[in-house]
Amino acid sequence: MNIFEDIARASIHLLLTQPFYAHYLTALNKVIDSEQAQSLLIKSEPSGFTLYIHPAFWQSLKEEDIKAGALLHELLHWLLRHPFQATQYKNRQLFNLAADLVVNQYLRKERRQPNIPIIDTNFPLDVKTPLSLSNCYNLLSHIWQQPQSPAYPLLWRWLEDADFSSHQHWWNTSSPLIRTAWENNWQQQNKTVKLRITKEGITRLPEAIQRNIGVNIAQTDYLNWRKQLRMFTASSRQTRLVPTVRRPSRRYGTTPGLSVRRKQSLLVAVDSSGSIQQEDLALFFREVYQIWRAGAEITVIECDDTIRHIWPYRGQNVQKAQGGGGTLFDPVMQYIQSHPGFDGLIYFTDGRANAPVMPCSIPLLWVISPGGITPDEDHYRRLPGQKIKLYATPK
Repeated sequence: MNIFEDIARASIHLLLTQPFYAHYLTALNKVIDSEQAQSLLIKSEPSGFTLYIHPAFWQSLKEEDIKAGALLHELLHWLLRHPFQATQYKNRQLFNLAADLVVNQYLRKERRQPNIPIIDTNFPLDVKTPLSLSNCYNLLSHIWQQPQSPAYPLLWRWLEDADFSSHQHWWNTSSPLIRTAWENNWQQQNKTVKLRITKEGITRLPEAIQRNIGVNIAQTDYLNWRKQLRMFTASSRQTRLVPTVRRPSRRYGTTPGLSVRRKQSLLVAVDSSGSIQQEDLALFFREVYQIWRAGAEITVIECDDTIRHIWPYRGQNVQKAQGGGGTLFDPVMQYIQSHPGFDGLIYFTDGRANAPVMPCSIPLLWVISPGGITPDEDHYRRLPGQKIKLYATPK
Protein backbone atom coordinates (compact mmCIF):
# COMPACT_ATOMS: atom_id res chain seq x y z
CA MET A 1 0.00 0.00 0.00
CA ASN A 2 1.28 3.47 -0.95
CA ILE A 3 0.25 5.47 2.11
CA PHE A 4 0.63 8.88 0.44
CA GLU A 5 -1.67 7.83 -2.41
CA ASP A 6 -4.10 6.38 0.12
CA ILE A 7 -4.19 9.68 2.05
CA ALA A 8 -4.75 11.52 -1.24
CA ARG A 9 -7.76 9.27 -1.93
CA ALA A 10 -9.10 9.95 1.56
CA SER A 11 -8.71 13.70 0.92
CA ILE A 12 -10.62 13.38 -2.36
CA HIS A 13 -13.31 11.45 -0.49
CA LEU A 14 -13.59 14.43 1.90
CA LEU A 15 -13.50 16.96 -0.94
CA LEU A 16 -16.88 15.75 -2.17
CA THR A 17 -18.64 16.35 1.16
CA GLN A 18 -16.49 18.63 3.36
CA PRO A 19 -14.16 20.58 1.04
CA PHE A 20 -12.74 22.91 3.71
CA TYR A 21 -11.18 19.99 5.59
CA ALA A 22 -9.91 18.41 2.37
CA HIS A 23 -8.10 21.62 1.37
CA TYR A 24 -6.66 21.90 4.88
CA LEU A 25 -5.26 18.37 4.68
CA THR A 26 -3.68 18.89 1.26
CA ALA A 27 -1.85 21.96 2.66
CA LEU A 28 -0.12 19.88 5.38
CA ASN A 29 3.36 18.44 5.08
CA LYS A 30 3.14 14.64 5.39
CA VAL A 31 5.72 12.26 6.88
CA ILE A 32 5.51 8.50 7.45
CA ASP A 33 7.11 7.88 10.83
CA SER A 34 6.76 5.10 13.40
CA GLU A 35 8.55 7.02 16.18
CA GLN A 36 6.87 10.45 16.29
CA ALA A 37 3.34 9.05 16.52
CA GLN A 38 1.58 5.86 17.53
CA SER A 39 -1.30 6.67 15.18
CA LEU A 40 -1.66 10.12 13.56
CA LEU A 41 -0.13 13.35 14.80
CA ILE A 42 -0.20 16.95 13.56
CA LYS A 43 2.68 19.09 14.81
CA SER A 44 3.52 22.74 14.30
CA GLU A 45 7.10 23.01 13.00
CA PRO A 46 9.25 25.80 11.50
CA SER A 47 8.19 24.74 8.00
CA GLY A 48 4.50 24.73 8.93
CA PHE A 49 2.12 22.03 10.07
CA THR A 50 3.23 18.43 9.53
CA LEU A 51 1.05 15.33 9.58
CA TYR A 52 2.93 12.28 10.93
CA ILE A 53 1.47 8.91 9.99
CA HIS A 54 2.32 5.66 11.74
CA PRO A 55 2.32 3.08 8.89
CA ALA A 56 0.93 0.17 10.93
CA PHE A 57 -1.90 2.28 12.29
CA TRP A 58 -2.86 3.59 8.84
CA GLN A 59 -2.82 0.10 7.34
CA SER A 60 -5.17 -1.09 10.11
CA LEU A 61 -7.87 1.27 8.81
CA LYS A 62 -9.86 -0.53 6.11
CA GLU A 63 -12.76 1.73 5.09
CA GLU A 64 -12.51 5.08 3.30
CA ASP A 65 -14.91 6.73 5.75
CA ILE A 66 -12.90 5.55 8.77
CA LYS A 67 -9.65 6.82 7.21
CA ALA A 68 -11.24 10.20 6.52
CA GLY A 69 -12.56 10.27 10.10
CA ALA A 70 -9.11 9.55 11.57
CA LEU A 71 -7.61 12.44 9.59
CA LEU A 72 -10.48 14.73 10.56
CA HIS A 73 -10.08 13.86 14.23
CA GLU A 74 -6.53 15.22 14.36
CA LEU A 75 -7.35 18.19 12.15
CA LEU A 76 -10.32 19.26 14.27
CA HIS A 77 -8.16 19.46 17.39
CA TRP A 78 -6.18 22.26 15.73
CA LEU A 79 -9.18 23.98 14.16
CA LEU A 80 -10.80 24.06 17.61
CA ARG A 81 -7.48 25.32 19.08
CA HIS A 82 -7.17 22.54 21.64
CA PRO A 83 -3.33 22.58 21.65
CA PHE A 84 -3.39 26.27 22.59
CA GLN A 85 -5.65 25.59 25.60
CA ALA A 86 -3.93 22.54 27.10
CA THR A 87 -2.01 24.37 29.83
CA GLN A 88 -5.19 26.06 31.10
CA TYR A 89 -6.58 22.82 32.57
CA LYS A 90 -5.40 21.15 35.76
CA ASN A 91 -6.19 17.48 35.08
CA ARG A 92 -4.38 16.38 31.93
CA GLN A 93 -6.23 13.09 31.52
CA LEU A 94 -9.65 14.69 31.79
CA PHE A 95 -8.57 17.48 29.44
CA ASN A 96 -7.35 14.94 26.86
CA LEU A 97 -10.60 13.01 27.06
CA ALA A 98 -12.69 16.19 26.91
CA ALA A 99 -10.82 17.30 23.78
CA ASP A 100 -11.46 13.93 22.09
CA LEU A 101 -15.15 13.98 23.05
CA VAL A 102 -15.59 17.47 21.62
CA VAL A 103 -13.92 16.47 18.35
CA ASN A 104 -15.80 13.17 18.03
CA GLN A 105 -19.19 14.90 18.25
CA TYR A 106 -18.40 16.62 14.93
CA LEU A 107 -17.58 13.36 13.12
CA ARG A 108 -20.32 11.75 11.11
CA LYS A 109 -21.40 8.38 12.42
CA GLU A 110 -19.93 6.44 9.50
CA ARG A 111 -16.53 8.09 10.07
CA ARG A 112 -16.16 7.16 13.72
CA GLN A 113 -13.86 4.30 14.65
CA PRO A 114 -15.52 1.51 16.67
CA ASN A 115 -15.78 2.14 20.42
CA ILE A 116 -14.50 5.73 20.34
CA PRO A 117 -15.69 7.88 23.25
CA ILE A 118 -18.77 9.84 22.25
CA ILE A 119 -21.53 11.66 24.12
CA ASP A 120 -24.73 10.73 22.32
CA THR A 121 -28.24 9.52 23.15
CA ASN A 122 -26.77 6.45 24.90
CA PHE A 123 -24.85 8.57 27.42
CA PRO A 124 -26.18 7.91 30.97
CA LEU A 125 -26.75 11.62 31.68
CA ASP A 126 -28.96 14.14 29.87
CA VAL A 127 -26.43 16.43 28.19
CA LYS A 128 -27.13 19.17 25.67
CA THR A 129 -24.79 18.94 22.68
CA PRO A 130 -22.67 20.15 20.97
CA LEU A 131 -20.38 20.70 23.95
CA SER A 132 -17.59 23.25 24.13
CA LEU A 133 -14.21 22.16 25.52
CA SER A 134 -14.71 23.95 28.85
CA ASN A 135 -18.25 22.57 29.30
CA CYS A 136 -17.10 19.05 28.49
CA TYR A 137 -14.14 19.28 30.90
CA ASN A 138 -16.43 20.58 33.67
CA LEU A 139 -18.86 17.73 33.03
CA LEU A 140 -16.09 15.11 33.27
CA SER A 141 -14.69 16.76 36.41
CA HIS A 142 -18.13 16.62 38.02
CA ILE A 143 -18.52 12.92 37.15
CA TRP A 144 -14.98 12.22 38.42
CA GLN A 145 -15.89 13.66 41.81
CA GLN A 146 -19.16 11.68 41.99
CA PRO A 147 -18.37 7.91 42.00
CA GLN A 148 -22.08 7.20 42.45
CA SER A 149 -22.87 8.89 39.11
CA PRO A 150 -24.29 6.49 36.48
CA ALA A 151 -21.66 7.87 34.07
CA TYR A 152 -18.70 7.11 36.39
CA PRO A 153 -18.03 3.52 35.12
CA LEU A 154 -18.12 4.76 31.53
CA LEU A 155 -15.65 7.54 32.35
CA TRP A 156 -13.29 5.00 33.93
CA ARG A 157 -13.48 2.74 30.86
CA TRP A 158 -12.82 5.65 28.50
CA LEU A 159 -9.71 6.67 30.46
CA GLU A 160 -8.39 3.10 30.67
CA ASP A 161 -8.80 2.49 26.92
CA ALA A 162 -7.59 5.91 25.77
CA ASP A 163 -4.45 6.67 23.77
CA PHE A 164 -3.52 10.32 24.20
CA SER A 165 0.00 10.06 22.74
CA SER A 166 -0.83 12.51 19.93
CA HIS A 167 -1.67 15.17 22.56
CA GLN A 168 1.58 15.11 24.52
CA HIS A 169 3.36 17.87 22.58
CA TRP A 170 0.47 20.28 23.26
CA TRP A 171 1.97 21.23 26.62
CA ASN A 172 4.94 22.87 24.86
CA THR A 173 2.85 26.04 24.53
CA SER A 174 4.11 27.17 27.94
CA SER A 175 7.09 28.69 26.08
CA PRO A 176 6.19 32.14 24.62
CA LEU A 177 8.46 31.59 21.59
CA ILE A 178 6.90 28.24 20.76
CA ARG A 179 3.39 29.58 21.28
CA THR A 180 4.08 32.52 18.95
CA ALA A 181 5.43 30.15 16.28
CA TRP A 182 2.35 27.95 16.61
CA GLU A 183 0.03 30.95 16.36
CA ASN A 184 1.79 32.24 13.23
CA ASN A 185 1.56 28.82 11.56
CA TRP A 186 -2.08 28.51 12.53
CA GLN A 187 -3.04 31.93 11.17
CA GLN A 188 -1.12 31.39 7.92
CA GLN A 189 -2.68 27.97 7.38
CA ASN A 190 -6.20 29.35 7.86
CA LYS A 191 -5.52 32.24 5.50
CA THR A 192 -4.23 29.89 2.80
CA VAL A 193 -7.20 27.52 3.02
CA LYS A 194 -9.84 30.27 3.14
CA LEU A 195 -8.53 31.56 -0.20
CA ARG A 196 -9.19 28.15 -1.76
CA ILE A 197 -12.72 27.61 -0.49
CA THR A 198 -16.03 29.27 -1.31
CA LYS A 199 -18.02 31.24 1.23
CA GLU A 200 -20.70 28.53 1.13
CA GLY A 201 -18.12 25.89 2.05
CA ILE A 202 -17.00 27.91 5.07
CA THR A 203 -20.53 28.61 6.33
CA ARG A 204 -21.20 24.84 6.43
CA LEU A 205 -18.56 24.44 9.14
CA PRO A 206 -19.52 24.06 12.80
CA GLU A 207 -20.01 27.45 14.46
CA ALA A 208 -17.08 26.93 16.84
CA ILE A 209 -14.68 26.47 13.91
CA GLN A 210 -16.12 29.43 12.02
CA ARG A 211 -15.46 31.66 15.03
CA ASN A 212 -11.91 30.33 15.41
CA ILE A 213 -10.93 30.97 11.80
CA GLY A 214 -12.37 34.47 11.88
CA VAL A 215 -15.73 34.18 10.10
CA ASN A 216 -18.23 36.81 11.25
CA ILE A 217 -21.22 34.50 11.67
CA ALA A 218 -23.60 37.11 13.05
CA GLN A 219 -23.15 39.31 9.97
CA THR A 220 -22.81 36.89 7.02
CA ASP A 221 -25.28 34.18 7.95
CA TYR A 222 -27.81 36.69 9.23
CA LEU A 223 -28.11 38.02 5.69
CA ASN A 224 -28.14 34.50 4.20
CA TRP A 225 -31.08 33.13 6.19
CA ARG A 226 -33.16 36.28 5.66
CA LYS A 227 -32.73 35.94 1.91
CA GLN A 228 -33.49 32.22 1.90
CA LEU A 229 -36.65 32.67 3.95
CA ARG A 230 -37.93 35.35 1.54
CA MET A 231 -37.15 33.13 -1.47
CA PHE A 232 -39.13 30.23 0.01
CA THR A 233 -42.21 32.34 0.69
CA ALA A 234 -42.05 33.82 -2.82
CA SER A 235 -41.67 30.41 -4.51
CA SER A 236 -44.75 28.99 -2.73
CA ARG A 237 -47.01 31.81 -3.93
CA GLN A 238 -49.88 30.73 -6.23
CA THR A 239 -51.56 32.77 -8.99
CA ARG A 240 -55.08 32.62 -10.43
CA LEU A 241 -57.15 34.40 -13.09
CA VAL A 242 -60.26 36.30 -12.00
CA PRO A 243 -62.80 38.24 -14.10
CA THR A 244 -62.77 42.03 -13.75
CA VAL A 245 -64.89 44.83 -15.25
CA ARG A 246 -62.09 47.33 -14.72
CA ARG A 247 -59.97 45.83 -17.45
CA PRO A 248 -61.29 44.95 -20.96
CA SER A 249 -60.21 41.71 -22.59
CA ARG A 250 -57.11 42.25 -24.73
CA ARG A 251 -58.30 39.65 -27.23
CA TYR A 252 -61.93 40.73 -27.67
CA GLY A 253 -61.95 44.33 -26.38
CA THR A 254 -65.01 43.63 -24.25
CA THR A 255 -65.66 43.39 -20.52
CA PRO A 256 -65.25 41.57 -18.27
CA GLY A 257 -61.59 40.93 -18.87
CA LEU A 258 -59.19 38.86 -16.79
CA SER A 259 -56.63 39.90 -14.20
CA VAL A 260 -53.93 37.93 -12.43
CA ARG A 261 -54.40 37.65 -8.67
CA ARG A 262 -51.62 36.38 -6.46
CA LYS A 263 -52.68 34.32 -3.50
CA GLN A 264 -50.53 32.69 -0.86
CA SER A 265 -51.80 30.62 2.02
CA LEU A 266 -49.07 29.51 4.41
CA LEU A 267 -49.23 27.29 7.46
CA VAL A 268 -46.72 28.49 10.05
CA ALA A 269 -45.98 25.97 12.79
CA VAL A 270 -44.39 27.34 15.96
CA ASP A 271 -42.63 24.96 18.32
CA SER A 272 -44.10 25.77 21.74
CA SER A 273 -42.18 23.10 23.70
CA GLY A 274 -40.35 23.79 26.94
CA SER A 275 -36.98 24.14 25.20
CA ILE A 276 -38.06 27.24 23.25
CA GLN A 277 -36.91 30.42 24.97
CA GLN A 278 -38.85 33.71 25.04
CA GLU A 279 -36.28 35.40 22.78
CA ASP A 280 -36.65 32.55 20.26
CA LEU A 281 -40.42 33.05 20.18
CA ALA A 282 -39.98 36.80 19.65
CA LEU A 283 -37.55 36.16 16.79
CA PHE A 284 -39.97 33.67 15.21
CA PHE A 285 -42.88 36.09 15.21
CA ARG A 286 -40.77 38.98 13.89
CA GLU A 287 -40.24 36.87 10.78
CA VAL A 288 -43.89 35.80 10.65
CA TYR A 289 -44.85 39.50 10.70
CA GLN A 290 -42.58 40.26 7.73
CA ILE A 291 -44.07 37.37 5.72
CA TRP A 292 -47.60 38.57 6.55
CA ARG A 293 -46.73 42.14 5.48
CA ALA A 294 -45.60 40.77 2.10
CA GLY A 295 -49.19 39.66 1.50
CA ALA A 296 -49.32 36.06 2.66
CA GLU A 297 -52.40 34.63 4.34
CA ILE A 298 -51.01 32.93 7.45
CA THR A 299 -52.46 30.32 9.76
CA VAL A 300 -50.41 29.75 12.91
CA ILE A 301 -50.37 26.37 14.59
CA GLU A 302 -48.77 26.14 18.05
CA CYS A 303 -47.48 22.65 18.80
CA ASP A 304 -45.21 20.93 21.32
CA ASP A 305 -45.92 17.18 21.50
CA THR A 306 -49.49 17.87 20.40
CA ILE A 307 -51.35 20.71 18.68
CA ARG A 308 -52.25 23.35 21.30
CA HIS A 309 -53.76 26.24 19.34
CA ILE A 310 -54.63 27.13 15.72
CA TRP A 311 -55.41 30.71 14.76
CA PRO A 312 -55.26 33.19 11.84
CA TYR A 313 -52.36 35.62 12.00
CA ARG A 314 -53.20 39.27 11.23
CA GLY A 315 -50.11 41.11 12.41
CA GLN A 316 -50.75 40.94 16.15
CA ASN A 317 -47.96 41.14 18.72
CA VAL A 318 -47.46 37.67 20.22
CA GLN A 319 -45.91 37.39 23.68
CA LYS A 320 -46.32 33.70 24.45
CA ALA A 321 -47.48 30.41 22.97
CA GLN A 322 -49.43 27.53 24.47
CA GLY A 323 -47.40 24.43 25.31
CA GLY A 324 -44.32 23.76 27.39
CA GLY A 325 -44.08 19.98 26.94
CA GLY A 326 -41.88 17.81 24.73
CA THR A 327 -41.52 18.08 20.96
CA LEU A 328 -43.15 16.03 18.18
CA PHE A 329 -43.36 17.13 14.55
CA ASP A 330 -45.86 14.54 13.29
CA PRO A 331 -49.04 16.23 14.67
CA VAL A 332 -48.49 19.13 12.25
CA MET A 333 -47.88 16.75 9.32
CA GLN A 334 -51.13 14.95 10.19
CA TYR A 335 -53.00 18.27 10.29
CA ILE A 336 -51.79 19.08 6.77
CA GLN A 337 -53.08 15.73 5.48
CA SER A 338 -56.56 16.44 6.83
CA HIS A 339 -56.59 20.16 5.90
CA PRO A 340 -55.45 20.58 2.26
CA GLY A 341 -55.18 23.97 0.60
CA PHE A 342 -51.98 25.40 2.09
CA ASP A 343 -49.25 26.45 -0.34
CA GLY A 344 -46.37 25.76 2.05
CA LEU A 345 -45.35 24.97 5.62
CA ILE A 346 -42.79 26.96 7.59
CA TYR A 347 -41.84 25.24 10.84
CA PHE A 348 -40.11 27.44 13.46
CA THR A 349 -38.32 25.21 15.99
CA ASP A 350 -35.04 24.43 17.76
CA GLY A 351 -35.05 21.05 16.00
CA ARG A 352 -34.48 19.05 19.17
CA ALA A 353 -36.72 16.10 18.32
CA ASN A 354 -36.80 13.12 15.99
CA ALA A 355 -37.57 13.82 12.33
CA PRO A 356 -41.25 13.37 11.44
CA VAL A 357 -42.32 9.92 10.29
CA MET A 358 -45.22 11.20 8.18
CA PRO A 359 -44.17 12.92 4.93
CA CYS A 360 -45.17 16.51 4.23
CA SER A 361 -47.34 16.88 1.13
CA ILE A 362 -46.55 20.59 0.55
CA PRO A 363 -43.28 22.58 0.29
CA LEU A 364 -41.58 22.56 3.69
CA LEU A 365 -39.05 24.90 5.27
CA TRP A 366 -37.53 24.34 8.72
CA VAL A 367 -36.38 27.51 10.47
CA ILE A 368 -34.02 26.59 13.31
CA SER A 369 -33.58 28.94 16.29
CA PRO A 370 -30.12 30.42 17.13
CA GLY A 371 -29.70 28.01 20.06
CA GLY A 372 -31.09 25.02 18.18
CA ILE A 373 -29.43 22.20 16.28
CA THR A 374 -26.64 23.04 13.84
CA PRO A 375 -26.04 21.90 10.23
CA ASP A 376 -23.30 19.47 11.30
CA GLU A 377 -25.66 17.47 13.58
CA ASP A 378 -27.45 14.29 12.48
CA HIS A 379 -30.83 15.68 13.61
CA TYR A 380 -30.39 18.62 11.23
CA ARG A 381 -29.47 16.46 8.24
CA ARG A 382 -32.41 14.09 8.82
CA LEU A 383 -35.07 16.77 8.66
CA PRO A 384 -36.86 16.55 5.28
CA GLY A 385 -37.30 19.60 3.07
CA GLN A 386 -35.38 22.87 3.09
CA LYS A 387 -33.62 24.09 6.24
CA ILE A 388 -32.16 27.37 7.43
CA LYS A 389 -30.44 28.28 10.67
CA LEU A 390 -31.40 31.56 12.32
CA TYR A 391 -28.87 33.85 13.94
CA ALA A 392 -29.60 36.70 16.31
CA THR A 393 -29.92 40.10 14.69
CA PRO A 394 -26.46 41.74 14.53
CA LYS A 395 -26.07 44.90 16.54
